[in-house]
Amino acid sequence: MCKIPDMPGRGKVMMEEKVLRMLKEKAFFMGTACNNIPHVRPMRPFVDSQNHIWFVSHAKGEKVIEIGINNRVELCALGDNYEVVRLQGRLVPEQESSTSSQEIRRDLLQVLPQGLFSGIDDPEMKVYQFVIEHVIFRDDENAKIAELNFKTGR
Repeated sequence: MCKIPDMPGRGKVMMEEKVLRMLKEKAFFMGTACNNIPHVRPMRPFVDSQNHIWFVSHAKGEKVIEIGINNRVELCALGDNYEVVRLQGRLVPEQESSTSSQEIRRDLLQVLPQGLFSGIDDPEMKVYQFVIEHVIFRDDENAKIAELNFKTGR
């Protein structure tokens, strides 16, 4: 879920709103590491009604193999006004999530390009939930601070 750890005052809520807006509107770059080699690729997150973050991929892609070896990833995006959001965490296969696989697959198919997958039961459709463990966010309001780092509990 897109939740930023404890922070005093309205700042936390405003930051959560900004990060959530970027997750819904921007393409992110996802970094994986496999055999000590970094791999970065553009990915479009999907945020469901509960603010859970999802990614979908073809089951036979290199990315799926890399995630199977090491599911720790970092997402990074740059906003229109040079806001920077970096989200570190792990990708959890949909089967290990508390959200219904059928429900999330149906929602994903509504926003994905037509014909990418044959339907909700397509075995080529690999779905992951992104679990945030660390948030780094910077915008004009906190530019005087090099980075705002928030560790989440595990």
